[in-house]
Amino acid sequence: MCMKICKRVALCLCVPILIFAYSGCMADETIPGNDTGSSNSSGDESGIVLQTYSGATVDLCMGTLREYLELEDENEQAAFLYDNLYVGQDGQAPVFCWSDDGSQSYTVYFADNVQFEDAVAIVSQDEVLEDAGFFIPGKTYYWRVEGDSGLSLTDNFTTLDEPLRFIEAEGSHNIRDVGGWQTAAGEKVKYGMLYRGGQLNGYAGMSAMTENGKYIFNDVLDIKSELDLRTSGRDDAGQTSCWWNEQCNYEKIAFSQYSCIIPEYDGYDGINAGFVKESPSAIKKIFNFLSDESNYPIYFHCNSGADRTGTLTFLILGLLGVSYDDITRDFETTSFTYYGKRWRSNIVDGKFTPDGIMQADRDNFVSWGEMYSLFMEYYAEGDGTLAQAIENYLLNVCGVDCKDIISFKNIMLEQV
Repeated sequence: MCMKICKRVALCLCVPILIFAYSGCMADETIPGNDTGSSNSSGDESGIVLQTYSGATVDLCMGTLREYLELEDENEQAAFLYDNLYVGQDGQAPVFCWSDDGSQSYTVYFADNVQFEDAVAIVSQDEVLEDAGFFIPGKTYYWRVEGDSGLSLTDNFTTLDEPLRFIEAEGSHNIRDVGGWQTAAGEKVKYGMLYRGGQLNGYAGMSAMTENGKYIFNDVLDIKSELDLRTSGRDDAGQTSCWWNEQCNYEKIAFSQYSCIIPEYDGYDGINAGFVKESPSAIKKIFNFLSDESNYPIYFHCNSGADRTGTLTFLILGLLGVSYDDITRDFETTSFTYYGKRWRSNIVDGKFTPDGIMQADRDNFVSWGEMYSLFMEYYAEGDGTLAQAIENYLLNVCGVDCKDIISFKNIMLEQV
């Protein structure tokens, strides 16, 4: 098979992202995001005293999820996944506390600068805020609270520079930034460009994104496009326009999942039909959409943000040069969310089964490990890496234009 290879060229890109880095003081100690402690800021005449975080470094990941992400041994990962399901880790960990000045409600302001320009404002009915879930790892933020008696003094905290970045948008689940992962070439996938997650419009009795959630997408994240991977008239609840803002782009491209996107795949025990012949043309359209910088930031999703969404994330991160181990960590993160287990393979006696198939029945088909093996078996010519295998597949099976691949890489990658 003759394989074409796309070489990335360096471009100077200016990508607007709402939250910018700001130089501030960092504590030597990293504390879990849901810990609280005494603040070194004292209240002014308003009587409101901030009680977290006094310049500390805060991990955005909740504790159970971070414990999984740090595991290296495959058997330890399998045992941990098996023991930790539906633990509700699809949010950010920080909890913000302050003293009570008698107000019926408070407004909490967050910004990446001490002048509080372009600040995010969140209203809380209590002296605690647990769902400010938009922070970016590796940034310093400033915050203060306003009550009936006035403003508190300002405090700051720095977020730990480690993936993952979940996003909290009321009424929706399993939303996270695709960015933050390191590549084999020493680059980093940008935050604030691509977001993955579950449905937003309340399909099949599930909750729908609320007005508060829409505020996060519109005004905090400034997401410009919705890429819907569901099939019209089958499992999309009739959605025809962008859920959070009808003026934003809405692109629906029906997509399959896992091994079914690979021509060499011939099905599993008569339950799964095998290769879905529409997959290459769908993937070509998707990467054409992803190659246009004017579409960004983009939110892409199916219903649970796990299978079709996970398969596309495999192609995206793999093409960018993220390791299979890290892409698998991202995939299996869904196991800790509302939507439940997604494993690289089934787990028996504390170990992953060798076939790479977690589930194959009429309820679902999950074959993450098998998909990876098929890519490496049929497309890893060249340097033998997963990145090369995916690029070969995109070029020679799907007909993706080399220029689209180059453009996509330049949009999504930054030097560390």
